[in-house]
Formats: sequence, structure tokens, C-alpha cells
Amino acid sequence: MEEVIENVKACLRSSKGGTPESRIEEDYRELIAEPIPFKKFNFPNLREFMEAIPGVRRTLRNNEYFYQVNSTEKTSHISKMVREQKPSKKPKRKGVTNNNMNRFAEKTPEDELRALAADLKLTLPKYKTVPARNGTIYAQVMVGREKYSSYPNGAKNQKAAQLIAVKIALDDLKEKNSSIMLPVTKDEKLLEERMLKILDSHPYGIFSSQFTIYYQQEFKESLPGNWMQIVNGCSEIIVETGVNNTSILMTRPKTPEVPEVFQWPDDPYVIMHVSEVLSTTEIWCKLVGNDHSEKRDKLQEKMKKFYTINSLSTKAKTIVPGVCYTICLGDKWVRVKCTEYEPSTQKATIFFIDNGKSNTCHAKLLHILDKQFYVLPAQAMRLSLYDLEDFEDYKEALVVAQAYLLDQHLCVNLQSCNSENGCKSVIFYDSQGPDLVNLNKAMSIEIIKSCMIDPQLKPERRITEVIVTHISQNGEVYVRLKNDDLKYLENRISLLAEKTLNQNLSKFIAKYVECMQLYLIKSPEDGKWYRVGIINLNKRTTEVDVCLLDSGKNMTIDVEELVDLEEVSPFLAYFPAQAIKIELHNVPYSTFDQQMVARLKEIAPEHQNFLVRVVRRPFNGSIPIVEMYKRKQPSNEIVSINNTLLFDAELRANDNNNNGEIKKLTKQYKRN
Repeated sequence: MEEVIENVKACLRSSKGGTPESRIEEDYRELIAEPIPFKKFNFPNLREFMEAIPGVRRTLRNNEYFYQVNSTEKTSHISKMVREQKPSKKPKRKGVTNNNMNRFAEKTPEDELRALAADLKLTLPKYKTVPARNGTIYAQVMVGREKYSSYPNGAKNQKAAQLIAVKIALDDLKEKNSSIMLPVTKDEKLLEERMLKILDSHPYGIFSSQFTIYYQQEFKESLPGNWMQIVNGCSEIIVETGVNNTSILMTRPKTPEVPEVFQWPDDPYVIMHVSEVLSTTEIWCKLVGNDHSEKRDKLQEKMKKFYTINSLSTKAKTIVPGVCYTICLGDKWVRVKCTEYEPSTQKATIFFIDNGKSNTCHAKLLHILDKQFYVLPAQAMRLSLYDLEDFEDYKEALVVAQAYLLDQHLCVNLQSCNSENGCKSVIFYDSQGPDLVNLNKAMSIEIIKSCMIDPQLKPERRITEVIVTHISQNGEVYVRLKNDDLKYLENRISLLAEKTLNQNLSKFIAKYVECMQLYLIKSPEDGKWYRVGIINLNKRTTEVDVCLLDSGKNMTIDVEELVDLEEVSPFLAYFPAQAIKIELHNVPYSTFDQQMVARLKEIAPEHQNFLVRVVRRPFNGSIPIVEMYKRKQPSNEIVSINNTLLFDAELRANDNNNNGEIKKLTKQYKRN
């Protein structure tokens, strides 16, 4: 089922503005050579199958349904649909009710609205219907001064449209007037405690109009009429003015006292112990050396003496996230900071400020950190891997980084510092041997090999969305997958050029040129930098023929313009080539002449989107044989590039034969 869904979405994405329902089956059959098997998945018709696909939306235009793929849809939802087969129904919105309102449950919604209006001393409901051009009917109901409309939810008849408007009115009136039957909180001290509880769970504040709803829902009581005066008198609550003079309530920011963060020494090269590796952007280390170790040991001794005597009196009575405490581990007292706390279980998440590790513990194990133990700065320092920060979410990268760094004493070189979170981007070196070994370089090779898979077309019977990057004069076609990999790669190259190549280009010019090496060149055509491989070394001149790895285009360049790619950036040297060479099914290279190449470039221009389906799977490095498709405008129908080329070639052949016959008859006529 997942394969069918992927192919359907590929069809939809290739059509700008959506695909009409009447064309979906035809497009799918054109691409896959079989109908959509919706009955196989227990769907009675195509429409129900389409509506069940996550990330696909349906719109009505000119009395016809169109389907589009949402730009934010995630393919992970497909597996859920496969399991459930049918989409779950959305829960209906429920209005706030109370005992007084439940007595209307047995009546029709219109009767309930009429009775509710009477109870609230509002004018009785007045109805109005508005027919639309396409036969859809909308309704409007007025209760008191409020108007409620069924728009944009239309209906086929007046009663159904009116019912939609009535339900909207009921929901709104019940929600706005739910406090009528609730008791009022009179105890001001209790009121302040409750208000602080609500605001603590909303650190960015709550609009005053929304606060009353939260209060009623949480405590089943109403706020007193002077509740804003009580708010203004509470020192722990502040009131900010928002857009259109709205009031925003929030707790006064707390600034818990914590030990200051350890600062990087003046020397750019230091020896550090790696205590925790959580990602390529979160590596916790502490400085190694007699001076630093001695200070930590003295702190341990003082804390042990102090808390052996004052263990009972220093137990923490309240736990506040962001505040530092201490906890006894074996015979050592260590400094920690609470990052999260769950009062119902009394479980606290703690961060060890001197080694960067995290754990959870019961609140009763935490003790107040005495002020004398704030003097020594927090020893754990957060670092990130220079040039590998983009792999912070890759599990494979984490495994590599842990294998190289965890629990090691390493030489660390500072590259830059993030001003927002203080994280320092560094290069790690192994200094155990006679020479410093750049571990970032070694890790980058392994990380790229494990994380960045060579781009490949989907297997047979599946549709791949591609972009044409180059068509050679011999009819060779190069494409790349339609994703963000190339954009990411180009950004990395651009950043490299700005920070390194433009500053000291001569340092990185290749000293030796080898066919197996990769290089960077600056194109004389557009001034951009590209990754290239050597095709041919011309020994008679200083020029070489190169192929652009990410487009397939060939160029001739002077050897003195080749930049050693692995030297300037191992990351870019091992990043997979993005260009994929393909061969069109039934259109071998041997059949291409200048006219056919020109025609191919006309119907398959570079940088445009196409769909391809593998006909013959490549093996042992062979070129995949594919059928290639595009959307023909203005009809928006899917057409085969392969068939178009073959048809054009046949027409030209027929024209040539006809021209030959005409010339033959003309010569015969002149002789006669």
C-alpha cells in the first residue's frame, strides 16, 4: 500500500494547482501501466481512498474536485494509514456544559438554542438563509446582538445549513456563559495561589480574556469581579500590554543564583576530558591539568565536611527548575542543577554542572547548595564538532562521535563561539602519537559515509521525482533527485569560498593532478564554485577535461585553477555526487543525432521537474534504463518523453522518404 501511496503523491506533486479527480486514474495508469488498486485495500471507490491518504487535501473548483499534496505532509504518516486502513473520524467539538444546560439534551438543537437564549435573557433566534451560485446553501442565526454563520460549511438544503449555524451558536454561547452557575472564589490568598499555578505552566504569559476560561476549567469556580485589582496587588505577577491594549498576565521572571560558567582559557589549544557526547552539537568536556584538578578536589573535600555535619538541615523543601542543589553519590557530594521537576511523582531531572551528564532522582535526595560552593565556576563546558554541526540529528553521527571522543583526553582547538548559547565549535586532535591527528576529519569521513547515501532512483514500479541537470551533445541525460541536498551542498561550498578560498586561494591550489582525486573549480561562465572529477589529462597543454559531479556537465579548465577538495574540505570531498546518469528506454544513445538532441533539450529543459520510472534496474554500476514523463500544458496531462522522441524520429524518417520519392519523380518527369 505504501508503494501505491507514494506513486499517487508523485502524480499529484507533478501537477501545479492540483489534479482533477477525473484525471488521477488516467495519470496513474500512464505512469504505472495499471489502475489504482484501491479495492485491494478495502476502499469501495477512488474518492474514499484519496481522502484516506495523509497529507492530501481536496478542494472544489468549478463543480469538480481537485487533489493536492500538502507542502508540510510527512511520509511517516503512511505507515499509520497502512495499519489502520481507514481514517479515524475527527472528534466533534464539545461546548462547555453545566447541570442547568443538560436539561436541553433531549430536545432538537433549535429548541435548545431557543431555551438557552431565554435563560440568558437574549432575543429569540432569528434565521436567514443565503443560497450560493453552485447550489450550496448557507445559513445565519442571530441571537441577541451576536450573528452566527454556517459559512464556509455549506449544505444542500436549508435545514442542514441552519443546523450548522445553530450548533456554532450553541457552542459559543455555552462557552461564554459557562460561568453563570459556577461559584465565585472569595479567598484572596487561595486565588493568588491558583493564579500563580496557572501562570507557572504558561511561561510566556496568558491573555486576561483567556485566563478566566483557564481558571474556570481548572478549578470549576469563577473569578471575582475585582480579580484584576488582586492581580495588580500581587508582587509575583506582572501585567504587560499587548496589541490593541490587550492585557497579558505572566509571572515575574525568577533569576536563580547559579555558579558562573567556566570561561575558555587564553590558549586556543587545551587538553580536555570528554565526559558526555549527546550529538555533534552537544559534547560536554572539562579541562585537564594539575591546577584544575586541584581546585575540584578541594571543592569535594569542603563539600564532604560541610554536608556530613549539615545533612539534615540542608534538605531541599521545595524544588525549583533552574536552581542548583547538591546530591550525595557514594562518598562524594556533587553539584547539580534541576532542569525539570514533576510534583506528582517528586521526580527531578538534574544536570551535573561539573561533568555535563544528566539523570533523574527523587526530590528527597536533593540538598540546598550552600553559597560558599558557588565560587568555583561550573566545570562542564559545552562544545560542538566544527564543520559537523549539521549532523546533530543523525544517530549514525552520534555513534561515530562517541566511539572517537567519549572518556578520552584530547587536544582541543577553538574555532568559534555561538553567542546565543555559548557553545564553542572546536576541532579535536589525538595527541598520543608523534603528530596531532585531526579527529574531526576522520569522523567526517565516517559520518558522511554512514549518513549521506548515494542518491538513487526508486526501484522498478515506483515513481521518482527528478530535475534535469544536463543533456550532452550525444544525448546523455543527467538528473538529480528533487530534494534539498544540492541546495545544502551549494550553501556549504559558498560558505567555504567566502571564509577560506577568497581569503587564501593559493594555499589550496592542487600541487599534483590525479584522475582519482576530486577538485573544486571556479566556473568562468557564472563565477560559481563546483566540485569536479578529472576526465582527461592533456599532456600537451596545461588544460584538463573535467566533469561537474553534481550536474554531469563537462568543462575544460587550466590545471592551475584546480583546488584540492580533500585538503580544503574533507566533508565536501566525501559528500555523494548528486548527478545521476540515465538512459531513456527504447531510445539508445546510438540513435541520437543533432536533431534528436535538440528536440530532447526542447521538451526536457534543464532545471525543470520530471517523473521517471525505472524499467531496467541497474547492476554493477550500469546506467538505469527509465521511462521519463512530464506534464504537458495547458492540458496538464502526463506525456512520455521517450514516446515523444520516438514519434518525432518516425515523422522525420517518413518526411525524408517522402522527399526522396518526390525528387525521384521530378527527375523522371524532366527526362520525359
